[in-house]
Amino acid sequence: MSSLSAQVQTHLSAVLSSGRLANAYCLSGDNLEAKLQAARYILKGLAARPSDHVLIDEGRYFGFVHILTDEGSHKIETMRHLRRQVVSQSGDAWMVVFIEKAHKLTLQAANSLLKVLEEPPENVVFFLDAPMFQSLIPTIRSRCQNISLGFSGENIPEPPLLFDIAYDQLLSDIQSRPLNEWLVLAESSKIDRLALQDMLQYWAGSLREAGHIKALEVVMQNVGYLNRPVNVHSLLMLLVMNLQELP
Repeated sequence: MSSLSAQVQTHLSAVLSSGRLANAYCLSGDNLEAKLQAARYILKGLAARPSDHVLIDEGRYFGFVHILTDEGSHKIETMRHLRRQVVSQSGDAWMVVFIEKAHKLTLQAANSLLKVLEEPPENVVFFLDAPMFQSLIPTIRSRCQNISLGFSGENIPEPPLLFDIAYDQLLSDIQSRPLNEWLVLAESSKIDRLALQDMLQYWAGSLREAGHIKALEVVMQNVGYLNRPVNVHSLLMLLVMNLQELP
C-alpha cells in the first residue's frame, strides 16, 4: 500500500508530465519508505516497459540504485564507485540513484558526488534522502530541487547546528569553502548566544593547550563581543573572516 499522500503523488505526476525533469532532487522528511516510493514512482513513469513496474516495486529493477551509508556516513570510495557506475550508463534506459541519509556525506564524498551533479549523465536522476533540505551542504543543495514529504510526528527537527564542531574541522572547512557559502551556513544555523559562548570557550581551551596563540586571540576577541548587543549570525561571520586571515 502506498504511503505517498495524494498531494505528493500529484506533484510527482506534474514533474513527469512537465518534461523538465531535474537531474537531482532532495526528498526531505522523516518517512524513508515514502521517499523510496517517490523515487520508484518517478522511475516507473520513465520506464519504457510497463512490465518493469513490478520489478521496480519489488526492488529488483537493474536501473534502481540504492546507496546505503557505510558505518554511519558516506565515504569517498562509495561515491567514486557510484560515479563510475553512472558514467558507464548507456542507452535509452533510465537509472534512478537513491542516496540514503545524504546529509551524512563526508566532505570528500560530497565533493566527489558534486562532480557528477555538475556534469550529470543522460537518463540518470538522483534522489537524496535528508531530514531537511538545509541538512545538505550548500554546494550539493544548489544542484537539487526539494520535494518535501513532511513529517509523520509532531516534533519537526530544527535545522542542524552547523557550527557545533571541533576547531580543527572548522579551520579545515574554512580553507576549502568560499566566504559566500559560510554566509549561507551562518544564516541557517540555530545557534544562540549562550551556545556560541560555550562553543568559543571550548575552542579557547583547546587552542590554549595546543599553543595556537593567534587563533586563540581571534576566538577570545569574539568571546568579548558576546557582551555587546551584536547579532549572533553576524558574529559567526566575523569569526570566519578573522580565522580566514590567519597565516
